[in-house]
Amino acid sequence: MCNDLIIDKIIEKKVPLIFLDTCVFLDVLRVPYREEMEFSNLACVKAIMDKVESNEIILITNSLTKDEFYSNIENTFSDLKKQSKAIESQFDKLFKSIKFFTLEDITSTHTFNSQDTWLMTIKSFCIDFLNKAIILQIKDAERTRATFRVELNNPPSRKGGSVKDCIIFESLLSLCSTLRERNFNQSIFFVTSNTKDFGNINNCKVFSELDNLNIKFANQMHHVYSELGFTLDLT
Repeated sequence: MCNDLIIDKIIEKKVPLIFLDTCVFLDVLRVPYREEMEFSNLACVKAIMDKVESNEIILITNSLTKDEFYSNIENTFSDLKKQSKAIESQFDKLFKSIKFFTLEDITSTHTFNSQDTWLMTIKSFCIDFLNKAIILQIKDAERTRATFRVELNNPPSRKGGSVKDCIIFESLLSLCSTLRERNFNQSIFFVTSNTKDFGNINNCKVFSELDNLNIKFANQMHHVYSELGFTLDLT
């Protein structure tokens, strides 16, 4: 679908729009072992995917994000398997220590291994998440503006680098500028966990550009979900 038709579809639906950076999709595979990522992110991703199906929310990204996703998913998944194995080893040592000092025979209720069904399921879930998003094509003008951004060292560029981040960001700005010009007044979110280049919700490095288009900034999916006024029962 060409970008013009995508914009027409967004305006027609009149629902909140969530633009996602590459890292947010891959974070699905990082939540289980990264301390700074809350479990609620997975539940929020699932809930938002359901709302995409019921036409209550639109997820969108661009072709560069999709390419980056498939270039990195295997390495990210490998990291998850390694961390899972390391956690298994830690649990095993913990249970043996408890038994040694208390004589209480505590065993893990689950045995981890690299072929566990849950690992393949979460990988499929991660891919499904990407597949729920509409994919924009990158325009030449967006690439040009990204290059200027790098030359000027404007965030998300840093020390002349991060050109891909700049292309993704210029794609976001281009889309949202057109939407606002066409009186799209629904909430728009930009979500990225790349705090090094974009900052965090308390110190966003691109705040002024986002604010000019009334785009809300978030680092994790649970930020978006709560901002939209939804609640989750995680009990």
